[in-house]
Amino acid sequence: MPPRCVPARRDRRRARHDGPPPADVRCGRGFPAARSGRQPPGAGRARGCRLVAAGISPYGTPALASPLENGRDTGWASRRFTITSRWPTARPPSVWTGADAYDRSLRKMIERGAALDERSVYLYARLSPRYPTVEVRIADVSPDVDTAVLLAVLIRALVATSVADDRAGRPLPRPGRATIRSALDLAARHGLAGPAIDPWSGAPTAAGTLLSRLVDHVSGALSGLGDDRTVESLLSTVAARGTGAERQRAAWRRAESPAALVAELADITWPAGVLIGAT
Repeated sequence: MPPRCVPARRDRRRARHDGPPPADVRCGRGFPAARSGRQPPGAGRARGCRLVAAGISPYGTPALASPLENGRDTGWASRRFTITSRWPTARPPSVWTGADAYDRSLRKMIERGAALDERSVYLYARLSPRYPTVEVRIADVSPDVDTAVLLAVLIRALVATSVADDRAGRPLPRPGRATIRSALDLAARHGLAGPAIDPWSGAPTAAGTLLSRLVDHVSGALSGLGDDRTVESLLSTVAARGTGAERQRAAWRRAESPAALVAELADITWPAGVLIGAT
């Protein structure tokens, strides 16, 4: 029998507000977030949210790491994506003309009862209600530090590129919400190993090709931030080790018991001999 999960305080408030959340969400399978450390102006951040959500569909594939559930392979690289997508605000963001339009949109969601408060709006890319940053709430918990760093620097470069284009007055593409969702669905299903949809054109492509092209798209920002060599190295590491989902499946096939599986996954996240605070 799975362990009984106790909802956090905000989950209990939300349950009173719009009913209990899905059981898997109550058990902590929520929305890991990566926050861009850039501090772009509000209007540029608001206009760029959909671009970030579109771009992150291939970027997030190395971090997809929830293929297993209840002792079986679900067939998804990210089962968590299918669960968290049940929330009414868990969707690609709209295209806003600026920060004021973004704020009005969030107020309407809250007034309609789709969310309890600003922090309960689970758009795949959103403005932080607390910091002058963009939050991407799409990937699974990263299986290791390398994957977390890779995802963070790619998101930062994507935000920086979008803001730079906005400041320069270059017209921003407007990928359709349905196309973005389809691209994310395929990424969550297959990871880097299967087919993908280009969120900009809607055309079928390979996930690896799409990832490479988007890395090229943000190459200027990566170089300017000093992250280009880091991304090159970490992408090579992912190619050699596999994505989080691939590594979990391999460990699952090797494991002789659930305890052995947990021990191997824990060692991936926190290798033996690595001390907190060690340099």
